[in-house]
Amino acid sequence: MRRLAARAGAAGLAATLTLIGAAASADAATQTGTTTWRVVHKVSVADSFTGIAATGPRHAWTIFSRGAVRSLLSFNGHRWQTVRALPSGLVPEFLAASAPDNIWVFGAMNGVEWTAASRWNGTSWQQDNLPAGAGYGTVAVVSASEVWYASGSSVWRWNGSSWLSSSSEPDVSVASAPGGQVWQVGRSPAAGRHSVLVARRWSGNAWHSVRVPHTVLTAAPQVSVASGRDVWILVTERGSDPYRLLHWHGRGWQTIRVPAQMTTESQFAAVTAVGRDGAWFSGTGLWTGRKWLAAQPPLYDGGDTSITGVPGTSAAFATVAYRIFQNGKL
Repeated sequence: MRRLAARAGAAGLAATLTLIGAAASADAATQTGTTTWRVVHKVSVADSFTGIAATGPRHAWTIFSRGAVRSLLSFNGHRWQTVRALPSGLVPEFLAASAPDNIWVFGAMNGVEWTAASRWNGTSWQQDNLPAGAGYGTVAVVSASEVWYASGSSVWRWNGSSWLSSSSEPDVSVASAPGGQVWQVGRSPAAGRHSVLVARRWSGNAWHSVRVPHTVLTAAPQVSVASGRDVWILVTERGSDPYRLLHWHGRGWQTIRVPAQMTTESQFAAVTAVGRDGAWFSGTGLWTGRKWLAAQPPLYDGGDTSITGVPGTSAAFATVAYRIFQNGKL
């Protein structure tokens, strides 16, 4: 499952955020209702959609593929329509955006994986390359001159003309929110064979450590950012009920256990911030800020499922194979 987030920015950051509290409640893991994914657009079962991104209720995008022809589709608040074909030879893996004139598509070019970074500027495609050594990763698009790409233990920043690299912890992931604030999470080796969660926030000129609840990880963490006071980290711990959501609400951290019934089919677990204090776990469960709602139908199709929150609303879009789904009102 792909996680897509758009941008963020902040001023006057402290070098280290203070942990004010970490709370966990058995009640928080109780499923108390359902919520519906409804199909809002579909094509032939032989065709497909790749990725989904949104910057508002009237601006969302996905990639439509029919055979070897791939095109950018946009949503204008009422319907989905074709914008332009992708550059020849580009096979997309995912996309991210910060504005209608700043949409990035990442993938393979002419059969070589993880080499392409193509930007739609509102009128045409601008072709760039991913930095050497990049592989499957996560991206945070802030502006045309600030794009972050994380893969393995490296983080690169696009400054409008080139990629600048920096090292990080293994399994690093990046995300950002409307406004410009960028976060990264990874795992740092601890005693023995285990690793612990680490997090950082970009101040505009440097990364600053964020104090997080001590968490021993068994898989790579993920992050999704709605605002500086609404940050979500998905962690995987040991045991038969391994998934936890860590929520930074501006005053401290809340720990929320994901119900077991929402994780049985979620081999590609992910977190997506939606609305205010809400988050999707994969496409199977929605945390509303107070309770869990089980998705009907639950969306999971391995790595072919993508979800994005719609800024300014509590809605979300998702793509699964040949269908586009919507949850909530725009």
